[in-house]
Amino acid sequence: MQHANHQGISVQWLSGRAYLWAAAFYFSAAHHAVAERRYEEAKSHCLAAVECLEKAEPKLLPYERASVRQWVKQGRRCADKLPVDPFYAATHLAALQDKVLAHAKFVPPTQRR
Repeated sequence: MQHANHQGISVQWLSGRAYLWAAAFYFSAAHHAVAERRYEEAKSHCLAAVECLEKAEPKLLPYERASVRQWVKQGRRCADKLPVDPFYAATHLAALQDKVLAHAKFVPPTQRR
């Protein structure tokens, strides 16, 4: 097992992962709110997920950040489309939840010396 605080990178990476988990569950809550036609609540959850992604991005490894930036854009687009096109939003919220959750579970291989 690796030490949790190798130059502070591992602890920072873990907190980034925690933000990803939170974002995934906010996207899930937004998806359920859309299904129940509670669009303002869905938008609130969606924007909370975007905020979690923004907080996660600087804490993740450099090669992971591009994906997170893309999800932030997609999350904002979903929030904007919620009242106008709920089917679009529901579909994309489910996809965002799956992508973020899969990424949160991913543990990159350690670097060899």
